[in-house]
Amino acid sequence: MEITKVREICYVKAREHGFNLYCPVVVNTRFRKTLGRVCYDECGELEKIEFSAQLLEYGTEQSIIDTVLHELAHAFVYLETGEHHGHDATFRAMCARLGTINNGMYAKGQVYEKPREEFYKYTLKCSCCGKAVGHRSRACKITQHPEYYTSGCCGAAIKVIQNF
Repeated sequence: MEITKVREICYVKAREHGFNLYCPVVVNTRFRKTLGRVCYDECGELEKIEFSAQLLEYGTEQSIIDTVLHELAHAFVYLETGEHHGHDATFRAMCARLGTINNGMYAKGQVYEKPREEFYKYTLKCSCCGKAVGHRSRACKITQHPEYYTSGCCGAAIKVIQNF
């Protein structure tokens, strides 16, 4: 989904619920695990709403819309109460008003249409059959010393592939 469509959804929903949303809605290409967030300036005012580039490119339409509504719920709760509520009852009530599914919270596997190895920095593969046996977002003992580990499928050595 394009960011222009996401912006349109944000501003339309804000008007529908009686809020004036003046902050920019932008893409953050650095997000790897975060789907979206609301940013505040040093005075505590709404600064911007950011969404993951991966979410917008690879996410299902329903997960994108629910994530947008989830972040809007954070923004609207702040605009309505002047306080940050996290994921408490006030936030959940706003999510219900906006019509999100599961308060707009997803496990990583539910967001994207299919698992994508590029989301992880390292892919662990069996050196015998080539099956992906794991993924890692950052360097760890397995990625630094794969010679000490074997795959669960064939018992063969693990091969580490760096995706980016």
